[in-house]
Amino acid sequence: MYSALWNLTNSNSVYQGIPVAASKISVVETATSSAMNSSPEGTQIPSYGDQNTPVTTVSGHASWVQDDLCMLQSLGIQKIAYWALYDPYTMWTGYPWYKTGADLSWNGFWGLSFEPEGAGQKNSWSVLRNYYYYGSLSCPSSLVYATPILSLTPTSTYYTLAQPLRVTWTAAEVASLSVNQGGDNTYTCDTGAYLTGGVASASCAYTNTGAFYTTGSQTVTITGTSIGGTQQTAGTTVTIGAGPIVNAVTNQNYSYTIGSNDTMIVWGNGFSLSGGNTLQLMRDGYADVWFYDGDGYYFWDQSNFQINASLNGRAAPGVWNLYVRNGYSGTPSAAYQLTINP
Repeated sequence: MYSALWNLTNSNSVYQGIPVAASKISVVETATSSAMNSSPEGTQIPSYGDQNTPVTTVSGHASWVQDDLCMLQSLGIQKIAYWALYDPYTMWTGYPWYKTGADLSWNGFWGLSFEPEGAGQKNSWSVLRNYYYYGSLSCPSSLVYATPILSLTPTSTYYTLAQPLRVTWTAAEVASLSVNQGGDNTYTCDTGAYLTGGVASASCAYTNTGAFYTTGSQTVTITGTSIGGTQQTAGTTVTIGAGPIVNAVTNQNYSYTIGSNDTMIVWGNGFSLSGGNTLQLMRDGYADVWFYDGDGYYFWDQSNFQINASLNGRAAPGVWNLYVRNGYSGTPSAAYQLTINP
């Protein structure tokens, strides 16, 4: 943005055109979203919007406003407007938009104030007010030293031993990124497309990090480095357990009454996000019944929290114990008692 505006305002850089004086430029909209905060002050759903602008946290939102002001000030541009005064997320969730998920993250949390009046103003309010009212603005000696703006979100807060973690990040003002757990390739957060250009290709992306091999609370951090070498980190804490957790089992209609020909939906945590999960039903006097991808029946397991499996009459009516394995830890979940009806 700085380079484009510099070229616009400097006569030596305008090809066969007339430069525009900085005093004649009005910036009518500058904004980003602070939706990475928790509800009701955000959605914690990573997203991005116009011109690859990343959704960030409340503190990152303030840094974004500050960096924009520093950039415009360095060019002599003083006529600016911010969009908008407060977060209108309840408007976006109602008629006629009904926005949810990533769309709501981007559209609903631009403001300088939180929508609930009691929550007060955001940090960005003070940045903009101090600039307008007092002419006070804290800027680095050069824009290349702007502090990176980061957020880091795991797909789940619970993983098992030996299970890779998927973390999604949003980033601005960065030239490079690194994760303390290492990781595989990087993919866009919206389509999952592989990023051949690395961090420069998208401001919202995910990677699958290395696994932990010790149970308990563990921390994953991401470090961003600016062009000038300024660094910033963002972290997230997850719990590592021995095996997956089963919280509930329903049928395809979300009823706890499960018939022998229903599709059972297993709800829990620590399941593999990329497949490889198995379900095992055990009952005294009966052969074990296994469910997995490729067993010849419907099976879906692309979530940390949910596995779907078609029973197709393979388990006789009665009380069974269900175990889940995720293909990583080798330790099954604790037994979950399940009644199958005729």
